[in-house]
Amino acid sequence: MRWILPLVLLAGEACGLLAEEFLRLVFERDEARARAFGRVSYRAELRYQEVDLLNNRVRSLGCVRAVRARGFGSQEYDFLRVNVDGAEVSGRQAERVCAELRRKGVFARRTRLPFFSESRADYFYEVLDDTVFSGRRVRRVRFVPRVRGEGYVKGVAWVLVGSGDVVRMEFAPAVLPLVAREARMVLDYGEFAGFWLPVRFGMRMLIVVAPLGLELVKMEIRAEEFYSDYQVLR
Repeated sequence: MRWILPLVLLAGEACGLLAEEFLRLVFERDEARARAFGRVSYRAELRYQEVDLLNNRVRSLGCVRAVRARGFGSQEYDFLRVNVDGAEVSGRQAERVCAELRRKGVFARRTRLPFFSESRADYFYEVLDDTVFSGRRVRRVRFVPRVRGEGYVKGVAWVLVGSGDVVRMEFAPAVLPLVAREARMVLDYGEFAGFWLPVRFGMRMLIVVAPLGLELVKMEIRAEEFYSDYQVLR
């Protein structure tokens, strides 16, 4: 029976090497995507809701943006349309809504997502199991940040086994805001010009303010943003 332990150790080492090879493929794919899409423009359509769970009230905001992005997290945009509770607004009212959405951090790009080469050193990765997602063979990868701080997330990604493209991520802030009880975010990707790029972001967050156990605020925040019309800028 002495041969069992060496075989177990060899098997564990082989699995570790395979996991490292797979992660290397994922980040090589990110570098290839970055070269192919150094500067890109796209359309972003946001739907944002604040649901007051104590008073059964819903407030909705929305906008359409023309976005220009370069590299890791660098982004500029113009507002094309703005709406409040489904009605389009303009002028100063539109400016106030845009300023409010900025204050709420809806367009913040401080989040350091885990599958960029620039953020690789910030995370631990664990390759999990193989499964099928939308008819494609994928491998799940868990990620957690190495350090605590604003902008880091934890969760699981679904990655194409053959190419290393991320096709879906489910995650939450590694550190929740003080008044947040729970949060869940989803980022879905779609194929464009041989690569997979974000096509939908979804978020739900429960906010509770209850000093001494008395609930003064109980609100669910829902956000959904769709990305389309990708174009490479030369």
